[in-house]
Amino acid sequence: MFYKLFHLARLCIGLGFAISADAAFGVFIARGLAYAFDKQLTWLEYAVAAIIALLPDFLDVGYQALIQKRVTGAHKSVPHKPLFMIPAATLAAMIVCWYWDLSALWIWLTPLALIAHLVHDSIEQGPGIEWGYPFGNGTHYYVRNKNGVLCWTMTPAEIAHQYTITMRGWIEREYLHLTVNLGFNAVMMVIALVVIFSSKPPLF
Repeated sequence: MFYKLFHLARLCIGLGFAISADAAFGVFIARGLAYAFDKQLTWLEYAVAAIIALLPDFLDVGYQALIQKRVTGAHKSVPHKPLFMIPAATLAAMIVCWYWDLSALWIWLTPLALIAHLVHDSIEQGPGIEWGYPFGNGTHYYVRNKNGVLCWTMTPAEIAHQYTITMRGWIEREYLHLTVNLGFNAVMMVIALVVIFSSKPPLF
């Protein structure tokens, strides 16, 4: 029982580090837009900005868990298709802002945070992002160093291999050991907290 709880705690910590960079991007964009709109953001609004930046992952994991019954963390469903996700989410933000009379800041933040997330996914991990979907030929763009050569796309064999990796295996490999991804995400998390605290936001 203790071992299972310990293992679960490790995975939760790893997952926290895994999502921290994208959440931080949401915070950075929110802070920049708050300055542009001369608006004081609250802790709650910073949290909402982070959640918006993480939407592709939340929706993809939900889809995989409910429909496919197997969570891999791979970017293969609609929330990670930029030409669909960005316009759809931006339209949703426009409707929400109009209905509840919210600041236009959120209409700008939504596409910018999603673009930051998807660009990050095109660099940080495979299988990359299908930036051309549904008009492309299924090419996954993932920038990486491959045998000393900078590569932009993945082969079908590489994509197939990525889809065999579970989310647990990915977290164990990248965020529960000292890796570049762990270091980068930890630094982004610290900077995001500094950004939030320096703005001295109210709670609500």
